[in-house]
Amino acid sequence: MMWPGLIMSLYAKPLRQDTFSHLEYAPRMKDSDILKTMLARKLSVPPRLWAYAMLVGDARGRSNDGRRSKIGFSKKLGRHTDLIGAFSEVFIYHAFLTMGGSEELLSALRQNIFDPRGGTATSDVDLVVDGNRLDIKSFDCAPNKKFFAINKRKHRALAGKCDHYLCMLVLPFGKHAVLTNLVKWSSVSEWEERDFINSGNPALILPIDEFRKEYLPYSKCRMDKVHNKEEVRSMCDDAQLRYRLRSHFTGLEGWV
Repeated sequence: MMWPGLIMSLYAKPLRQDTFSHLEYAPRMKDSDILKTMLARKLSVPPRLWAYAMLVGDARGRSNDGRRSKIGFSKKLGRHTDLIGAFSEVFIYHAFLTMGGSEELLSALRQNIFDPRGGTATSDVDLVVDGNRLDIKSFDCAPNKKFFAINKRKHRALAGKCDHYLCMLVLPFGKHAVLTNLVKWSSVSEWEERDFINSGNPALILPIDEFRKEYLPYSKCRMDKVHNKEEVRSMCDDAQLRYRLRSHFTGLEGWV
């Protein structure tokens, strides 16, 4: 089942001079070829994907509230984290679905996008692409954000289970996103450790300028355009949109 209104909306602006063709009638591709097609490219984002992300993020937030308060997370920070994280996973799912990804890969993404027990309930990676075990991470690329950060506890839980991180840079409600080149799990283990909110739950961090230099093949990428937030929020009230979301991610039944 495809997502009506979304299949025609995923484009990419490559960082090279070639073009990335329209995906509506894309032939079935190997999962690894789909991944290569997306890496290190500026990708266009339809507003409906943000509506899906808001709904998934809200469900995650409600399921996580009690646990987060124990480690010093404010509700505002939690909502922001849930929105950006949910968007990156919804986007990846949509991209593989659109380009004919394998049912095995899509099934894993469907299972992992929401767990009412919280994000630490499972230590599985988000997807496996031709044997390459990948976990999705995201970064709010607002100008005041200085570090790409990965939770240390979650990183350690993936020891021996994750080969690379699949990292996305995006503004909240942004019209564009960038998937970087893959980041080795072992490389993240060498990043600086820092506890930003003195919660006892530190992150492994890399200054964003260093991160871009290491994992993006270009120096600058403007992503300052955003969708109208109120218009996106209004989409969340659409009963058909909610139904389509639940039809793909059945774990959201009762939450969306």
